[in-house]
Amino acid sequence: MSLKPTDDELRMMGEAYQLGVIEYPKEAQEAEDQYVYNHIEEIIGMCKKNNRTLEQEIGVYRGTWEIEYGFCRSEEVINNLKNKEIENIKSELLSYFKGDEEKVKLWLKTPNMNFGDCSPMTLIHLNRGHKVMSFIKAAKEGY
Repeated sequence: MSLKPTDDELRMMGEAYQLGVIEYPKEAQEAEDQYVYNHIEEIIGMCKKNNRTLEQEIGVYRGTWEIEYGFCRSEEVINNLKNKEIENIKSELLSYFKGDEEKVKLWLKTPNMNFGDCSPMTLIHLNRGHKVMSFIKAAKEGY
């Protein structure tokens, strides 16, 4: 018996997510990652065709997956969530860098090998801010 959710279960989760009943579920994140993994050769080909970076093309595919399974919100809601996420991340960084705002700005825009040579802001805009926050918290704890 598989614990992996079916397509119908993912769609139902998407509806609950849109209504604000649940947070973005772990099962959906894993399924989204699998969707991108299953299409990686196609994504690489599309990078060349569309003259986009790999990060940009993966963002397009993640958006396709989100639309297919209903994990989408309005642009206004998405922007508000991103702004809140950015503020939370900046707050954690200010704590880590002892209030030095210049270091925070530099860290956010500098490509980082831990993020596949993407800047933390790029990850945030590709809906991967949770990975940035996890990294910051791990660094603060000394990992």
